[in-house]
Amino acid sequence: MSSLSQCRHLLPTCLMAITSILSLCIFHLCRSSSSPFESPPDRRLKEYDFNEHQHDDDVWGWQTWVMAVFLALVCGGGQLCCCFGCIRVGFQRGDFQSYGSGLYTPITEGELAKHAYRPDHEKIGHILRQEMRLMLLYPLIPLLLIRQTSCEKGMPFWGYLLYIPLLCRAKWVEIKIMRALNEDLCGIFSMPGFWLGCLEHADWFTDGALPVQAYLCGPTVTEHFAESFEVSAAWPLAPIIRTLHFWGLLTLVLSFAALTQQLLGAVDSGEDRHDLAADVPGFGAVANWYEEQDRDWSKAAEDGGCLSERALLTSISKVFLENVVQLWLQASFFALIFKRLHHVGKVKLLISMGLGLFSCLAKTLPMAVGLCRALASGSVRWQLGVAVLCGQMVAVFGVAWTIAKLYQSFHCESHIWNLTSGCVPMEMIEHFKP
Repeated sequence: MSSLSQCRHLLPTCLMAITSILSLCIFHLCRSSSSPFESPPDRRLKEYDFNEHQHDDDVWGWQTWVMAVFLALVCGGGQLCCCFGCIRVGFQRGDFQSYGSGLYTPITEGELAKHAYRPDHEKIGHILRQEMRLMLLYPLIPLLLIRQTSCEKGMPFWGYLLYIPLLCRAKWVEIKIMRALNEDLCGIFSMPGFWLGCLEHADWFTDGALPVQAYLCGPTVTEHFAESFEVSAAWPLAPIIRTLHFWGLLTLVLSFAALTQQLLGAVDSGEDRHDLAADVPGFGAVANWYEEQDRDWSKAAEDGGCLSERALLTSISKVFLENVVQLWLQASFFALIFKRLHHVGKVKLLISMGLGLFSCLAKTLPMAVGLCRALASGSVRWQLGVAVLCGQMVAVFGVAWTIAKLYQSFHCESHIWNLTSGCVPMEMIEHFKP
């Protein structure tokens, strides 16, 4: 059984397990915040004493230790497994030895075809995996511009100009591959996946600029973010946030999303199964082409609206980790530095979040429609259907939460808003200044 087949068979179990764990954690946090025996009285917003409250950064309660262990197992263990899987599969396939040792192999349409009208899928797959690994370098570009970046304005405009040729090069490679797959230019430019891939590619680059900007904003962002948790139902996370810092949280989520996508693209196997590998660098047209070559799925989709493997797997790696979690953190960051932001910096952050929101909705809504069709026709088992439906509900809820945080950042006096406690008091923001 191939690695991709193993992922497919384990997916329902993993989704159900993740959903159960998240539900238990949310229930525990809500119960802890409402019980007088579990939650200290100063956790309640209406009883918060700004004069007597002191930070005990070195004293962690058992609730905090439970959450810390859970995050370490999920984030740390998950990323180690992804790294090991990517390296092992890469060496097994010879990706690091064949076709040169560089990150990029020059290609032409003729080199991607065995002869006329017959593409060389093996070499196309190798090129796709090269482009997939190249995506790991794009978030490092803002790190090179750290001396020219500021908290108030973000990355300089010429940093974005430096990225545009890289985006054009990626799309040029995609066009070359599509031409080798016997598609004409008019057909390529009329594919929605081609243009959606541009947005995903740009969103990935802008996501990499956020940790650098957050680092330059100093410890105030971390402290105010932790204080917003102190008065919410998720108060055990506040000491963890102070330990990791806000820019560390952004980096952790970004690396987890990157490694998860790399693993899915690495285990993508088969002569005509490169849809997952093509989806990582934003080659939406190529991914859709290879997905349509799966005749079994195409027939099931026509008969009963069955969901594809790519839709199921990318809903975790791209929609949840890259879009939903990143958007929530970005909206929090926007609120935390609202007063410090220059109008140019606000526009940059809003554009970055707009790219993520559009990309998330473009993937979530069609999948939700396909899921409803599949459940109605009975082409999807109810266990898998319920698990995916819960994931879709989490994604939709995350998008709505992000939009609400952005809206409230313009209306709350402190610009910071919690789901469980509303606007964070201005007294707290003015009282706690590192």
